[in-house]
Amino acid sequence: PLDKSSFVTLGLVLLAMLCFLPVWDSVDMLQNVNYAFWGPPGLPLTVISVSGLILVFFFVTAEAFFNRWRNEIHTAQSLVVMSSLFVMLLGLVLVLISLPLTHRTLALHNDIAYECGISEVTRPVALHYADLLKIRQMPKCAPEASVENCLGYKEDPPITGYLKHMESEFRCSGFCYKAPRTNVTNTHTPRRETAISGDKAFNAGGMIASPPTLFSLSNFNASCDGAAARNLIAFSQDTGKEMWYVGVALISLSVVMNFWEWTFRFAK
Repeated sequence: PLDKSSFVTLGLVLLAMLCFLPVWDSVDMLQNVNYAFWGPPGLPLTVISVSGLILVFFFVTAEAFFNRWRNEIHTAQSLVVMSSLFVMLLGLVLVLISLPLTHRTLALHNDIAYECGISEVTRPVALHYADLLKIRQMPKCAPEASVENCLGYKEDPPITGYLKHMESEFRCSGFCYKAPRTNVTNTHTPRRETAISGDKAFNAGGMIASPPTLFSLSNFNASCDGAAARNLIAFSQDTGKEMWYVGVALISLSVVMNFWEWTFRFAK
């Protein structure tokens, strides 16, 4: 038999261990600047909130359970039955969250990778980048360490901070940048590199000049829109698939826990 303190403690520890990985992934998503800028924050916040509520509901349910049947003997089977309900609830939430997370990030990836500057989502970033690039390409601004030191610079939060972070984090330059192609193969102009698998940045015998970096003099060659799209699809979809598998595993675990409890009853 289990007393009230042991019953509640074991249940809370079990549920907290099961909630740890989804909550960790959700916090990681919110701390990822690329996802935080493009992705919906409501999905990871929902996972964190539901995980906390499950622990609270279990505690309240256990209190009510012991107050209602205080004179009965409570065993591990009682803990299994009660815990399985909350395990299944957490599993269902993770499965339901993983589906829109995967679909939403795929749509965002396609907007950035294939409709950059055209889609409604990417247009504000592309326009602000184009304004900063015009200032950066001015003769008096080109030798400056950052476009922030140039005349006419205006910050547009959070877009400016996001562009600055991308440039330093992904070592890239340009967002939705379209430059004329050249047919000269022997040139000292840096060649544009893309970060999207399968994307053709240049034709055979042609090159694309990379734009200057805005916040440094490094003049990286990789495109920031390509790097952002690749990071978004890799990070968010991996997290979504992980939530899906964890959710299915928790639902299966709940079924097994109930099956074990029923088998134990019939064995008596």
